[in-house]
Amino acid sequence: MRWKCTFCNNYDLCQNCKSKSSNIHDHPNNHAFQPIAYPEEEFDIFEPIPAICDYCEITCFLGRCLKCANGEFSVEEYEIFQVLKR
Repeated sequence: MRWKCTFCNNYDLCQNCKSKSSNIHDHPNNHAFQPIAYPEEEFDIFEPIPAICDYCEITCFLGRCLKCANGEFSVEEYEIFQVLKR
């Protein structure tokens, strides 16, 4: 089971991480979480393809770097963002 933050747009945790600490990954501990059930059928499972951000060299998913651009930019917009940030 995964847990989704009811306040943040794109923040969820696996069961193990949720159980370990009330304040994990610098996420505010006063935010409520709701359970997200796993898909019932195998073909419903979506596995994002990881990529490496050219700027911070951290693994990101779906063409968005959560560290550099907070996941707000598409791949094309992010390329422009990188040039401006350097």
